[in-house]
Amino acid sequence: MTAHLDTAASPHHTAPRATPSPGAADHRRVGPGGGPGDPLSAVAWDIERTTRRVGHLEGLLRDLAGAVTELAVCLTDREGGAGPASWLAASGSPAARDLLADLVDWLGRIYLRYPGATLPSCWLWHPAAVEELLWLRHAHHAAYDGPRASWARVADWHERQRPGVVRRISTGLGSCELLCHAAGGEQDRPPPVVPLVSASDALARWAAAGLPGAPPPPTDDQLAEADHVRAAARRR
Repeated sequence: MTAHLDTAASPHHTAPRATPSPGAADHRRVGPGGGPGDPLSAVAWDIERTTRRVGHLEGLLRDLAGAVTELAVCLTDREGGAGPASWLAASGSPAARDLLADLVDWLGRIYLRYPGATLPSCWLWHPAAVEELLWLRHAHHAAYDGPRASWARVADWHERQRPGVVRRISTGLGSCELLCHAAGGEQDRPPPVVPLVSASDALARWAAAGLPGAPPPPTDDQLAEADHVRAAARRR
């Protein structure tokens, strides 16, 4: 009689094993008081895995909240949340009157109470002086009241910023007074203009070409304009 071989029972044959899915592997974990496949063990493992994921998400949210806060501080590190206000660039701005009213109030309350911080009667007629005082006023706000107010900023305002503005206004305005701005006075002159604007196109083309060789030579008209600029500077 021919014996039939049972391949399943053969010692030389191993049946292929199915690869368990991650979920199945999780369910086979042994929990407290449970064996493989115990439902309580599976639930405990799912809770542990979910807790880890929630903790990771909470960390990401904290990082995101910190970044948003830092961005908000940068955007609001200015009075009123707006950008720095420039008097020289206030042409046509409806806020010019408000800027000046606020500055005048601050000058009386703060600036003029310091020794040496005098203003000539014609300070409003000097746009550069108004610009200096305007940024100093906002630097004072940033040091004392802004989102990043600190004693270090206060010290910098007292030691460097305020004395610098006082010195530049005193030097720049000198002994000027309102009478100098009257018709025919020494300050009765048009605002300064940018010299030699006529050469800008030629110099721009030269720069766009990679600055080859020497720059284009000035024309006779440009040389005559340069003489006029030099003579006006001597008169001033």
